[in-house]
Amino acid sequence: MAKKQLTEEEKREKKLQKLAVIYGQVDDELHIAGKPINEQIHILVDKCNALQNEICQIADSIKIDDLTKVQDITDIDKKTYLDFVNICALKSNDKLKEKAIAKFESDFENRLFISNLRHSFLESYMSGYDLKITDESNQEYKPFADYKSEEFEKIMEDSAKKREYINKILYGQYKKYAKAAEYITKLELNYGDFKKLVDWEHYKEGGYPSPTTPAKLWSVFDKYAHAMNLMTKYEFTQQNELNKEFGLDIKLMTPHPVKHPWMTAEGEEPEIDEEE
Repeated sequence: MAKKQLTEEEKREKKLQKLAVIYGQVDDELHIAGKPINEQIHILVDKCNALQNEICQIADSIKIDDLTKVQDITDIDKKTYLDFVNICALKSNDKLKEKAIAKFESDFENRLFISNLRHSFLESYMSGYDLKITDESNQEYKPFADYKSEEFEKIMEDSAKKREYINKILYGQYKKYAKAAEYITKLELNYGDFKKLVDWEHYKEGGYPSPTTPAKLWSVFDKYAHAMNLMTKYEFTQQNELNKEFGLDIKLMTPHPVKHPWMTAEGEEPEIDEEE
């Protein structure tokens, strides 16, 4: 018998029923039922703000403290170490799928090709000879001698346990609060937008992951204000139709700059991470 195709409304109701169960669990913990919708959202954002603080602290202990320890053993780069940690965490939970392995292998092959291409350029053009390049058909891996390092393995396994805690416990709780917010708003506030609210609140003082990193929401306003002022000053009009499209009615006034701590902080530009 063919499976009955649900209407969009039936799918919506089915999803709300599932979310209602999660909302009930969250309400048992936070006692938010009956409060105004926006007050409930603020409570959930505050809870995730605290979770995000713990996530950042533990993630930093992996990509700063643990990375520094393993770099004392061998000259490993940050991305490679974090890849090792993620794979180790997946393996510990029997979740190391072919897809994850294939992605790691593909990344390795791409790095190998780029390394070979750089080598060809260095040995030819940069050495004063005719430029030579290579392609993937000439790819060859020549392994260095390797050796067992119990110290490296222990540090990596410790990092993996931290990553597991972030993924399973902290993000698990975070997603539960996000689903409760989705239920409260009748599916209007999806996970992506809920996370933006948390990020804007959590990073409102800036300074993370580098002391020179601006606040996330400040950056949004900075880019928009710069675009508006630049287009207006030189009498372009594209922005007028865009404001209309997005339902904005903006009046340009004299800026009132504020000296934020990250503006005077010293530090290198941060590397961009895919995820904390």
